[in-house]
Amino acid sequence: MDENQDRAKESLIEELEFLRDRIKKLEQTEIEKEVDANLITGVLDRSHDAMILLDTEDRLCYINDEARHIFNIRNEAMGEIFWAIYPKSTTSIFYKEYFRAKQDKKFIRLVEHIHAQNKWYEVHISPASNGTLLILYDITSRMHIDEIIRLVHYTINNYSDAVLWVKPNGRPFYVNRATIGYLGYEYNQLLNMRIFKLIPDFSEEYWPKIWKTIKDKKHIEFESVLQNMEGKAFSVDISCDYINFFDKEYICVNIHDITSRKTIMDELAKSEEKYRELVENANSMIVRMDVNGNINFFNEFAQNFFGYKKEEIIGKNILETIVPETSSKKEDLRSKIRYVIQHIEEYPHMENENILRNGERVWISWTNKAIKDSKGDIVEILSVGNDSTELKRYQDELEKAKTQAELYMDLMSHDINNMNQIGIGFLELALETQGIDENVKQLLLKPLDVLRNSSYLIQNVNKLQKAREGVIRKESVDLEKLLKEVISRYTHIARREVRIEYSSEQGCTVNANELLLDVFTNIISNSIRHSTGPLAIGVQMSKIQEGETEYCKVEIEDNGPGIPDDVKDRLFDRMRKREAKIAGKGLGLYLVKALIESFDGKILVEDRVKGDFSRGCKFIVLLPAVKDAV
Repeated sequence: MDENQDRAKESLIEELEFLRDRIKKLEQTEIEKEVDANLITGVLDRSHDAMILLDTEDRLCYINDEARHIFNIRNEAMGEIFWAIYPKSTTSIFYKEYFRAKQDKKFIRLVEHIHAQNKWYEVHISPASNGTLLILYDITSRMHIDEIIRLVHYTINNYSDAVLWVKPNGRPFYVNRATIGYLGYEYNQLLNMRIFKLIPDFSEEYWPKIWKTIKDKKHIEFESVLQNMEGKAFSVDISCDYINFFDKEYICVNIHDITSRKTIMDELAKSEEKYRELVENANSMIVRMDVNGNINFFNEFAQNFFGYKKEEIIGKNILETIVPETSSKKEDLRSKIRYVIQHIEEYPHMENENILRNGERVWISWTNKAIKDSKGDIVEILSVGNDSTELKRYQDELEKAKTQAELYMDLMSHDINNMNQIGIGFLELALETQGIDENVKQLLLKPLDVLRNSSYLIQNVNKLQKAREGVIRKESVDLEKLLKEVISRYTHIARREVRIEYSSEQGCTVNANELLLDVFTNIISNSIRHSTGPLAIGVQMSKIQEGETEYCKVEIEDNGPGIPDDVKDRLFDRMRKREAKIAGKGLGLYLVKALIESFDGKILVEDRVKGDFSRGCKFIVLLPAVKDAV
């Protein structure tokens, strides 16, 4: 009995130990589950991908840290409906696709842009019987790379040059639109062709060597002529680059159409050839030198003129070759030319002595041009010269002749005029002798008139010379006052009935000098001298506008014998004065025209009564009015 009790007791103890071990194991399992759940939650929270777990009613069961950040959801939002927490999503594709996935009970993947983060996400929607799992993967960088790839592809495809990616077997892997435009083949046709047919420089026989050359050098360039599908040839520049992309080898071929450039270059070459021919065959010396005077170019005409061969003069300095040390007047000519070179823009034109190789001196007229670089700095000087030795000799002779003429002029105006005055004085004394016979008196008046005309001629020549040389300074002249002074001189004419009437609309001032008095004196005196009997002279002054210039207009008309039409045209021509019977003594009207032109004016002559020259003439003088003058 005791033995049975002991056995029962032992059995009970074993049961209790088993139950205790079982309880311990169950307790350990629950602890492990809790630990595992905490571990999983910790891992998910640290994930860079956003994870959201919604129940069948779309209530929030779980959301990790990344998802909280994206959707800005607080911890206390657990159990709330997700779409109420984040209402912005109800207008997105994400919202629509979520309900489609739940309805179809199918996995859906989509791309969504979250504006709050300005990022792109790939959204995985995984529906289940007890809820839906949402996982959002940040693909912003990938989208950026995709965009770059699309942009690069778009750029290459729309690039103006032809671009081909060629595989080692010579077959194009890719061609852009320009390739199709250049060659005229369809896209698929080009992909099925070999590069050897498109570019004749790449022969099939030597293609392996060509590939290796490009691979070793990485880059080559050459010029070629291609033909399109229709057989039309065009010039191109071709560049080839070796590319290894993830252990796949390609050659990128770039083809640039240079037909227009070649045409321009050919035209330029022809133009340059014509330019060289023109320069070399020009009848002028053409010299190009650097800023120190070292000769860079010396055309054939210059070589023949100065006596130097091309190889003897190029690189030499002009100061040591074609410029003498001193001028004929013993001036330091080299220092002068050195200064000119340093300040070339101040001397676009100049004339100086030069020297030939044989030592002969010549005069050359130079036209200089500074040649500048893109920065505006002078890098070269272009000089074009013409032999002016003969012209210089003629100028020197002309100067001598002018000096001699001035000597004769001084002699005539001084010595001869003095002799005239002496003769006039003696004749006037003889005429005053009492009891002189009338016949003798007439004989004395003739030479007296000749001497007076001679003195008048000398005075006119002096005035003409002063007008030409501009030795008398111009000033503002009151034209009305001057005209009245001239008229006063002819108020009383001995043994003549002369009436002069003056009228003026307004006063007028001109820019002239004291010689203007002689202009109107000559005109009025000619009217009196070349008429007989009673004479009426009218003088009228007014202002007129011609273009942008305002003129003082003086009209002097008379009722004398007039001037025939055939004489009017040559009235002021000194060289034909003998044909004009009323041309006056010596330089009268020629002097009038010369003086008026020296004042920038003009003179006209016409009939007083239009169409009938016998009823008198009219002289019209136009002189520029001084602005703002009263």
